[in-house]
Amino acid sequence: MNHTKNIFVIILAILFVLLPSNDFTNAMNIPGNLPKEISKAEFEDQKIFREIHGLDDSDAHILNVLNSSGDFQVLNKSQYSNKHQLKLTQKELAIMKEIEQVSDYLPQADKLIQSSEDNYSDFASVYMDTKAQGVLNVYVDVDKKDLKEVKNTLKTLEKDFPVKGKLKIVQVKYSEKELRDKQDEIVRDIEKIQKEYNTQITSVGVLLNKNSVTIGIKEFDSKVAESLREKYGSDMIIVEEVAPAVSEGRMDPVNYMEGGLLIADSSYRSTAPSGYCTLGFSAIRGGRVVFVTAGHCLNSGETSMFQGGKLIGNNGGHVYNDFGNVDVGWITPASGKYGTKYIFQHAHQDVTITGTRTPTAGIAVRKSGATTYNTRGVIIDERTLVSVSRADGTTFNVYRVVADYYSEGGDSGAPTYNGSNLLGIHSLGSPIKKDQPGYDPAKYRSYFSSIKRIEAIAELVVITD
Repeated sequence: MNHTKNIFVIILAILFVLLPSNDFTNAMNIPGNLPKEISKAEFEDQKIFREIHGLDDSDAHILNVLNSSGDFQVLNKSQYSNKHQLKLTQKELAIMKEIEQVSDYLPQADKLIQSSEDNYSDFASVYMDTKAQGVLNVYVDVDKKDLKEVKNTLKTLEKDFPVKGKLKIVQVKYSEKELRDKQDEIVRDIEKIQKEYNTQITSVGVLLNKNSVTIGIKEFDSKVAESLREKYGSDMIIVEEVAPAVSEGRMDPVNYMEGGLLIADSSYRSTAPSGYCTLGFSAIRGGRVVFVTAGHCLNSGETSMFQGGKLIGNNGGHVYNDFGNVDVGWITPASGKYGTKYIFQHAHQDVTITGTRTPTAGIAVRKSGATTYNTRGVIIDERTLVSVSRADGTTFNVYRVVADYYSEGGDSGAPTYNGSNLLGIHSLGSPIKKDQPGYDPAKYRSYFSSIKRIEAIAELVVITD
């Protein structure tokens, strides 16, 4: 489960707009009289990071940290993917370590309460509050708290939990399964709701930390809101005004690179309907940030790469050969272009990469590409020999992870992932597409390079949360 995102938009996620640096500075009220040795960008990094992790984000404290050389250390830059090195106090570093420990424990907590992306727990839910410095809230259905199974589960959680004082048991009215069932009910009723109340439903989500289901409507109307609460449960439903979803923006020029964006070796092709590839993720290579895609995307002989019509960097190198285990290339960033830990799934920055995982047969996989957008499947084999046809009719063989998600040309380089864990980058697909005779979805295959092999062979370290 993804505990960093609790709202599941039913059409497309709302576009996250990156404000230009000047607007962002004004919005954050950054002091105008910063010492000359402290840049606005450094101050912004500190402010944002501290707000997210519940650290002291007062201007005075940040300035003290940036100006001091005493009891401070630099946070691992490659791990947190900041443009600038982040100085934290020893106490703050200890807090960050605790947050990491709680985050690492989340899969075990889900397993204990018997919850997964496909089967939600019928007696509890877990939610990590990063802004509260990593407190793990376990929300227990009050009607089931006295069941023997539930009591034993909570005892195990309390016994195994890695950080003292960061586990909080909270009694609530609804289990996650009840919330998800209600969400599904509302989704099924959308057309009927819109017709009956003459309104537009823009989202239906779940807020675990509020034990509620949220309904977003385009223009808030108190009478409509009250009717929806009465219809679906006044103590469970939150109705709020939410702007309509924004369509795919993979070609919108941005400065912060994320997996899933359309890229190409010319300005024209980076906004054209063909001749492009997909950005996979950002990484650290040789101490510097690079943007990673499929190696064959950088095999054209061109030296520059573009996104949204704008230069994002230069061809830094690639690995792509017969009988190779990987198809990977990296781009060295142009000035003003930065790496991130995000994947564009439905909108900008709506998936945060929290780690990597070795592809294993049978597990779910998702791909976010520039042509077919988001497709899902299951890994069939971790290492299959694939015969690849060249344009001149000759073939060559490579080893790839094989899965049954759908893909087309232009998806090359796309990130493949499971939850928030990166699995690899897309490389190849079956030749017969959906609109062609003989297409059989049960037989369709896509192929990608394993992230573990990519990191080892290309000497990359993925930027993660």
